[in-house]
Parts: sequence; C-alpha cells; structure tokens
Amino acid sequence: MPDYVKILKDRFSQQPLVAGGIGLVILIAFGMFFLGNGEETEYQTVVIGRSTIRSSVSATGTLSALVTVEVGTQLSGQISELHADFNSEVAKGQLIARIDPATFENRVEQAEAELAIAEASVIQAQASVAESEATLAEAKRVLKRLEELRQRGTVSVAQLDTAMTEVEKAEARRTSAKAQVTTAKAQVKQRQASLSSAWVDLERTYIRSPVDGVVIGRDVDLGQTVAASLQAPILFTIARDLSKMQLEVNVDEADIGQIEEGLRVKFDVDAYSTRKFSGSVEQIRKAPLVEQNVVTYTIIVSADNADQKLLPGMTANVEIIVTERENVLTLPNRALRFRPPADVLASFELSRLRSASEGTTQARVWTMDNGKLSPAVITLGITDGRSTEIIEGLDEGQEIILTSAVAAQQEGRPRRRGPF
Repeated sequence: MPDYVKILKDRFSQQPLVAGGIGLVILIAFGMFFLGNGEETEYQTVVIGRSTIRSSVSATGTLSALVTVEVGTQLSGQISELHADFNSEVAKGQLIARIDPATFENRVEQAEAELAIAEASVIQAQASVAESEATLAEAKRVLKRLEELRQRGTVSVAQLDTAMTEVEKAEARRTSAKAQVTTAKAQVKQRQASLSSAWVDLERTYIRSPVDGVVIGRDVDLGQTVAASLQAPILFTIARDLSKMQLEVNVDEADIGQIEEGLRVKFDVDAYSTRKFSGSVEQIRKAPLVEQNVVTYTIIVSADNADQKLLPGMTANVEIIVTERENVLTLPNRALRFRPPADVLASFELSRLRSASEGTTQARVWTMDNGKLSPAVITLGITDGRSTEIIEGLDEGQEIILTSAVAAQQEGRPRRRGPF
C-alpha cells in the first residue's frame, strides 16, 4: 500500500469527525446538484394562437401509368424488323415490329392453290351431274319406245325390264353426281377458310401498337426468335397517356377506416424531394394484402402529370388528408404531456375528466395566470401529431405551460448517468 494512502487512512481513523464532515459536505453538494438551490421553479410557456391543422394518414406507394398494355404475338418466328424503341411515342395501329413473313407467305400460296383445286372439283362435279342427267333422259326415251313396241307385241318383257333398270341406274348416278357437287362446294368453303386463316397469320406478322402511348419496355431485339406456345411472349410494354398517373398506396388496416374516395392527397418522390404533387383517392380496394402478419389495403390515387416529371415505378411518400381545419385554436402536443411537481398537484382539487363526444377528447393543461399555475380542462379536436385543435376550454392569447425550464435545459443536453 502506498505511503500517502496509509497517511490518509491513519488521519481519518484518528479524526472520525473530520471524515464525517467531509461526507456531509459531499451529500449537500449532491443535493444542490440534483435538487437545485431552492429558487422558485421557472416554466417554459407558449401563447395560444390560431393556425391551420390537418389530420392525415401517411403511407408509401408506387407510381404507374393509368393504362399499361403488354404487346405480344400469337405467332412463332424471327423478328425481322423493329420500328420502335424505349421512350418511342407510338400511335394506335402504328407498325412497331415484324416477324419474318416468309413461312406465312408460303402458307397463303398453298391455301390459294388448294382453293383453286377445290373450285375445279366443283366444276367437274357439276359436269358429272349434267352427264348423268343426259344419260337418264336417254334411258327414259328408250324405255318409252319399248313400252310402245310392247303394246304392239314386238318387244319381249325381258327387254322392257332391262330398259326400266337402265332408267333406275341413271337416276342413281344423277343423285351421286349431285352429292359430289355438294361435297366439292363444301371443300371450297373449307379451302376459303384455310386461305383466310393463312392471311390472318400473315397479317399477324405485323406487330402494331394497340393504343396511343409511349414505349416503356422492349423485350426483343432484331433477329431474336420468339416462340408462342402456351403463353404469348411479350414484345413491348406501352404506357397510355403519361400525362395522368396513378399511385398504388398500401394503407394499414388501422387507418383504412379513415379513408374515403375523393380525399385530397399530397405526395413527393425522391427525384423531386422539394416539390409536392397532389392527387385524389379514386378507389379503395377491398382485397387485403397480408405480409408477415401485417394487413394492408390498396388504395388507388390519381394524379396529374402534365410535365411528365413523374415516371412509372417511382416510390412516393404519401399524405392522405383526412380532415383539414383553418384558423382554429391550436396548442403544441408537448403541453398535453406536462405535469407539475407532486407538491403543486396536491394543492389543487382536480376533477376527473369526463368522456367527450365522438371525434373529440378531453385533456388537462396548465395555464400561467399572473405567475401562478392553474389547471384547465379543454376539449380537443383533430391532431397532426405535433399540434392539436382546441374546441373549447381556452381562449386565444392565453398562456399555457409547455415544460419547466430545468426540464427544457435537460432535453437540450445529453442525459447524465451520475454526478461525474
């Protein structure tokens, strides 16, 4: 043990009153440090005034075009022409790409040839009908002559029967020829349908824009082969009329009850953080979205985009204005949290707060009248999280307490864990 420690130990052991006095001084210093010097408590106050206050719901959303069309193809083949790229403005019906038409042109020629053959078959069948009718007419004339000769007894019964059989055969051949005509005509219709289908496929090699808009996505390149099997491949994505946008906003289930169609909306995006955009609630979708046991609902917000600063896919910080009131009495929310010291509270007989009407609450604040504290029960309206509307209980110009001066100083400096 060092010599100076031994000396101090000996001194304190020999003079216990000195040690006790030092301890008392330390306790007094600690008390003065934490409890103050006994002067009258000072308070930080604010004067009640009027302002505009709004109650709102905050959320995030994603921007998208009002109408987005995915342009695909029903055909398989190689892209032989490209007439549109990213950000290209296109009109409805404008050619934006083409699939190599060679295969489909051959199918058209083949269908035309098959149609010509079918039409020729109709002519041939009609000729067979005419031939069968001529044969039938000849057989009937022979039968008539034989019947006359039979009456004279110059023709046998067997000859007459043979002539009748020839007539029946001719009638059967005529019926068969007419059926062949019907079959040939049906084949013509079938070949016409095949030709029409071949023309439709050839026309489908022209990829045209279905709407007026801007190309925001291109998923093919020149020479690329696309295969249309169970699902049509997407070639382009076209946004229709980017001068109007929509926001898909996810609102928590606790807040969805406050949202109504037509409410005003303000939002900003990271690209233009100093600019506020506006819109309105167009639709509240009833289907819930559940992610990690958190339930949200999607609302659709429409917004003007005349200068086209807003782009599809941007993330927006959204404020849905539920209620807004202008020129009303307000107070800072800090005043609602202030509580005077226990000895001050004991000097007042405070009544219990009664329940307020729907949409309002009651609270107790402390006013400063001629340097004296006084409690006041007030009725509160809407709040924006920082300030709250005063419906009744205080007048404009009254002074209310926010906090004590000591507490205000302690809020402005790091909190200590001890005296050192």
